Amino acid sequence: MHIAFFGHSILADWDNGRAHFIRGLMRELGRLGHEAVFYEAKDNLASRTQVSQIGQASLMDTLRVFPFLRVRLYRPSPDPQPFLRQALAEADAAVVMQGSEPALVRALPQAADAGQACFFYDATFRLLREDPLYRSLGLERYDAVLAASGGLAAAFRERLRLGRVEVLRDGADTELFYPRPCRQDIDVLLIANGGADLERPLKEFFLEQSLLIPHLRFCLYGVRHGEQARQQFRSAFRVDYRGWIANAQTPPLYARSRLAMHLCREPGHGRVDGPPLTRPLEAFATRTCLVAGPWRDNDGLFTPGEHYLQAETAQEMTRLIRYLLENRPARERIAEAGYRHLLTAHTCRHRAEELVALVGRYVREGRTAALPPCT
Repeated sequence: MHIAFFGHSILADWDNGRAHFIRGLMRELGRLGHEAVFYEAKDNLASRTQVSQIGQASLMDTLRVFPFLRVRLYRPSPDPQPFLRQALAEADAAVVMQGSEPALVRALPQAADAGQACFFYDATFRLLREDPLYRSLGLERYDAVLAASGGLAAAFRERLRLGRVEVLRDGADTELFYPRPCRQDIDVLLIANGGADLERPLKEFFLEQSLLIPHLRFCLYGVRHGEQARQQFRSAFRVDYRGWIANAQTPPLYARSRLAMHLCREPGHGRVDGPPLTRPLEAFATRTCLVAGPWRDNDGLFTPGEHYLQAETAQEMTRLIRYLLENRPARERIAEAGYRHLLTAHTCRHRAEELVALVGRYVREGRTAALPPCT
């Protein structure tokens, strides 16, 4: 089977968390004997920003670390039909990710032939605040929408009245993320990009904790933290802010950390509760004990109190951090439980198998529908 992916970028890590999961997914599709090609626009925002801040070599590093990636660059056009027909010539299915140019999203179903399945994939929850844009994309012409959580799938069904919505959750790339023996010199690790929807949780559940427990080392990685915020990290809080990091460089960070933290973005800014996305799964995969702020895994993939610990208030977060860092057996028990549970059903291999089965079903339906009636 040949699957064509269209998205913002698979090469750049800059504010582009979707790339982490899709790389692992493409790896496992290849291991299952299928072909996967990713199409991204030349000079896209993530790549352009990463090159300006880090350098061109950082994109080449992605291909060095992920040599299996097949990437095709294209120039956006007001009429993407010629490019799409060429890209889809050998494809059995196309998966168009949220973040692709709206003109491309609208044009792709028309460019596909009757035997090819077309899917729109979304894990961003932007539907909740960009309803008019989504209504203009013509998603009803796709074979199905792939949503990263049950809650997001329900939103597509209810708001856009779409009948075919499938759930394709995130998985961990266990080829890259796995337990590593290492000396632990970070007490609490948070990898999170900034944004207005994270300001309050970041301040209450992470930054202020560094003042309440000043003998611990709190380490923060991520972009989109403004200059004023970065200055406060250094002057007002006892946080070691390290800025951008390539995703392939994060597994040793988890190994060096006694705790990893996950903070949900606030619902008022368009986020809905749902299963863990990339960062929590990476912590589970590296067997790192995870502590989370207010969050509801409505899909029930992981169990709070067993696979991770959760704090509803800043005061409870202080208590949990103290408890886990003073109680190594409890910390290791929770980390092991999260790790073992992830391996049972939540890796990129599992998601690749699910996607192949799903695509195969829709491709067969499309090809059956395209056959002439029997005479």
